[in-house]
Amino acid sequence: MKKRVGILLMSSISLFLLASCGEENLAINHSTEPPVSAASGAVVNGESDLLLIQTDSPSFPQSQGVYDYHEHALTIVKQYLPIADIEEDSVADPQTVAAYEKQINDDFERHFSQTSIKMTDDPYQIYQADFTDASYTIENDRLLLKTADQTFTFIFDPASKQAIDDNGVRYDIQVDE
Repeated sequence: MKKRVGILLMSSISLFLLASCGEENLAINHSTEPPVSAASGAVVNGESDLLLIQTDSPSFPQSQGVYDYHEHALTIVKQYLPIADIEEDSVADPQTVAAYEKQINDDFERHFSQTSIKMTDDPYQIYQADFTDASYTIENDRLLLKTADQTFTFIFDPASKQAIDDNGVRYDIQVDE
């Protein structure tokens, strides 16, 4: 029951965050055309806005993830699954728990080390990082979101309009043109 309430609460907060990110209504292009044509091969510092929304996280303990690229700014919002979930679902040996914690800590460090955000023990904590002067590049099967100090790399599938990050987390891509 606690888990359902938490998921409902996090979904509501995520929708609120996404709705409040922009001051104008943007039309999402739902066409079946991929954002990169075979002829172009690459889009450098694309002018279109991108929104990556987590759809599946089969092997990484992340309950939600969003990358919002809008007008050369990048906002990343993430929430990790609490360690209690792995302990509830199975009899976790110490190595599994340690690997689980390492995955979360490594991802947190990669995404939030340039901010003043600190990781907490709150299992419902939502983390957000905002970057200015961001850009992105799409090169064949790679989507690179770049900030002044970091690059986030995704495997890009234009046919399904999905991206997969280094942790195997799958995101749907919405493009605003």
